[in-house]
Amino acid sequence: MQQGYTLVTFFSDLDATINQKGQRRTFEELFSINFVKYDASRIASLQLEIYQLSDKEISSLIDNNPTVKRISWPAFENFVLNYLICIRDLDPSSVIRSIDLMIAVFECQSILFNPKSAFHDQICKQAIPYFEESMALMIPLSKFIDIESMHIHNRNSDYPRLTHISTILLKALNNIRSTPDLNDKLNVDKINLLFHISTNLCNVYYKIGSPILCANVFSNVNILNLNRRYINLSSLVTFRFIMGKYYAHQSNFMVSFHHLSACLKSITIDNCPMSNILIILKYIIPVGLIVGKVADISRIKAWLLDNGAQNNDEASKLNALLNIYEPLAYNYKVGNFYGVYKCISDNEAYWKHIGLWIPMLQRLRIPIFRNLAHLLWKMNGGNLTSGMLKTGLRVSMQGMETLSTAYQVKEDNYLEVDDLFVDNILASIVFNGFLKMKMNADRTLYFSKNDIFPDMYTVLSGRFPTNPREAWLDN
Repeated sequence: MQQGYTLVTFFSDLDATINQKGQRRTFEELFSINFVKYDASRIASLQLEIYQLSDKEISSLIDNNPTVKRISWPAFENFVLNYLICIRDLDPSSVIRSIDLMIAVFECQSILFNPKSAFHDQICKQAIPYFEESMALMIPLSKFIDIESMHIHNRNSDYPRLTHISTILLKALNNIRSTPDLNDKLNVDKINLLFHISTNLCNVYYKIGSPILCANVFSNVNILNLNRRYINLSSLVTFRFIMGKYYAHQSNFMVSFHHLSACLKSITIDNCPMSNILIILKYIIPVGLIVGKVADISRIKAWLLDNGAQNNDEASKLNALLNIYEPLAYNYKVGNFYGVYKCISDNEAYWKHIGLWIPMLQRLRIPIFRNLAHLLWKMNGGNLTSGMLKTGLRVSMQGMETLSTAYQVKEDNYLEVDDLFVDNILASIVFNGFLKMKMNADRTLYFSKNDIFPDMYTVLSGRFPTNPREAWLDN
C-alpha cells in the first residue's frame, strides 16, 4: 500500500492537475474509476483515511479547499464529492456492491461538459479522455451486472443499470451539443467525443431493446451540421454504420444502403479491422439486394483473402459469411426464386439474429421475378411472352412447397402457375417501375422502345431520396 496518500495529497494533486503544474497526474489518473488500472495502493490509502468521514464532512473539506473555491463550479464540487464517497464506500471484493457508486461518479462526469466559464472549459477539455475511459468501463460493466442480476432473479431483458447509463450518455451528448462554436477545429476533441458517445448510446439502446431511440441521437447530431473533416474516420464510419443498420431495421432501405455504402467506400484493409469490414458486409449485401444492388461476392472474397484475412480465424469468419451470401446473390441475380428462399430458410436463425428475416421474406420477391423476366428476355433475343414467363416461373419456384409456409407467395401448388398468377407478377413488376410494357386483352406483351428493364436501384433512388438533414455527412 502506498504510504501517506491522504486528502492533503489528493487536493495537492488536484491543484497540480487542474492548473497543469509541473509533473502531475492526468485527470483520468487522478479520478479514475478503473481502480485496477492505475495505482490501486493510492486508492486504498485514501480510503483508509476517509472511511469514517460522513458525506457532510467530506463536502465541507471540498468547499473549503482553495483550489475548489477558485474554480467556483458546483458541478465540479459535486463530482469531487461523489468521487470521494465512491472511494470511501468502495468494496474492492464486490463489483455488484460498488457499481452504483461508480455510476454516480460517471453521472457527475457528464455534467462537466456544461462549463460556465473559460476556466471551466479548460477542465472540461481535460476531462475528455477521462470520460472516454469511464465510458469504455461502465457500459460493459453495467451490462455484465444486469445480466448477472437477471440470472439470479430469473428475469429477462431487464437492464436497469444499462438503462441508467443511457440517460447519462444522453445528458453528456446534449451538454456537448450546447458548446458555443462547437463546429470549430479548436473543438475537435469534443466533436470526436460526441461521436463516441453517440455510437455507444445507440448500441446501448439496441441492447436494452429501445433501438427506436437512436432516431433522437441522429437528429441531435444532424442538427449541428458539423464539418465532417473534424471527425476521425473511424468515428464517422462507425456512426454511419449504426445509421445504416438502424434504417434497415426501420425498413428505410435506400437510406440504409446509402450509409452502408459510404462506410465501405471510406475504408481500406489498412485503416479498418477485418472484423469491422465483415460487420459492414453482413448488412450491406442483403440490403443491397433489397434495393437492386448485387454485390460481386467473388471480387469481395478475393480482395479480403488476398489483402486482409491473413489468419485462420479471419478467413474462417469471412468464408462463413460468404457461404451464406454467395448462393443468395447468385440465385437472386438469375431469378431463381426457390434458390433464394432456400438460402434464407437454411439460415433463418442468422437472419433473425441480424434483424432482417422479415425484410428478406417480403422485399425480395418482386426483384427476383424482375430478374427472371429480364434473363428470359435476354435469352430470347429481346423477346418475352406470357407463356415463356409462365414456364420460367414454374422452374424458378419448383421446390417451394418443401419450404415452410413463411416462404410461400401462392397458396396452391407452385407447379401449377396459372395465367392469373403470371399477370399479377407482370403487373407488380410494371407497377414498381422495373419493367416498361403493356399487355393487351389477348395477353400479348408490348415493350417500350427504350430502357425496357430500368435499373432497380436508379428507380428506387428517385422514389426514396436520402434525408437532406444528413447531407453534411457527404459534403
